[in-house]
Amino acid sequence: MVVALEDWSKNAYMPVPGLPEYYKGNIIVGAGQNAMADDYAQMIGSFPKEMTKALYQVYQDDAGQLDMKLFFDKLAIHELTHNFQDPNNQSGYSISRWLEEIHANMGLYAYYKSERPEELKYITTLVDFSVNNPPPNAQFTTLEDFDTNYYNMNPGDYGMYQMKFTKAAQKIIDTLGHDILKPLNRFLIKYDESFKDKISPSELTIKLGQEVHPLLMEIVNNWE
Repeated sequence: MVVALEDWSKNAYMPVPGLPEYYKGNIIVGAGQNAMADDYAQMIGSFPKEMTKALYQVYQDDAGQLDMKLFFDKLAIHELTHNFQDPNNQSGYSISRWLEEIHANMGLYAYYKSERPEELKYITTLVDFSVNNPPPNAQFTTLEDFDTNYYNMNPGDYGMYQMKFTKAAQKIIDTLGHDILKPLNRFLIKYDESFKDKISPSELTIKLGQEVHPLLMEIVNNWE
């Protein structure tokens, strides 16, 4: 669905106009400017220039302004990956939101690495900057926090999680290749929402290592 920004609240599920999203079999993108891209451009523009030099080198347009839709519009691939996790078009479909998000970012990173490598810098530059410059006083940081507080965390915490998820996705794809996407997708479908009260977080981590790959267990165990 391609939705005009003035119609966003009537047709989309999340409140940020123009930000790509997935819900129950629908991929929704905005017909106009992505509001999150504008917010990030304003935020980055308020930082010291010496701090953001690398961002301006990658995202600056011909008028000298930051064009952050070069990152945020590409999240449609992330949302498309969620569709593969959800073959029955459910509102809630897996045991773990953080695992869904890591997998979706694996899809995003793998697509641009293999199909549009010249555009991969638009993904990695903002991610690297964000991970290296985390917001102060984060309220939530653990993987369990992400699942428990998904609907009530502040935008800064949520954004930081997504950047760290993408960094983890990059490590997984660069180490194991694109083929790891399919077994992790099968894992998400196998351990659906009905398993939330049946498997503990530690058991889920062990199963990830045994049924998908030990690297995923390593990433979970070393999460900061």
